[in-house]
Amino acid sequence: MQSTKDEDYKAFVANGDKGFHGITEKAFKSVCAKIMPRLKKGYHVVFLGGLKEAGSHVTLWKIACDDHGDDDLLHMSVKNGKINGALLTGAFE
Repeated sequence: MQSTKDEDYKAFVANGDKGFHGITEKAFKSVCAKIMPRLKKGYHVVFLGGLKEAGSHVTLWKIACDDHGDDDLLHMSVKNGKINGALLTGAFE
């Protein structure tokens, strides 16, 4: 989340696998533009749990912003020690 808050594309993909590096900087910046204003006001990350899916370890995280708006849900997928997927969803998106 820090790399998104800082709009730091290189930090965002640094721990990703080859496929994760396929996320374009333009797509990354588009997501940043949507969520960065809330993150800059402060946020807390809460681990919700994990599961196995398609050979990856998927963790679920609640992103609670200090603006007291709706929480977001982050799905983070890791395989062989590298991030191979990330999905951030808001309320009913």
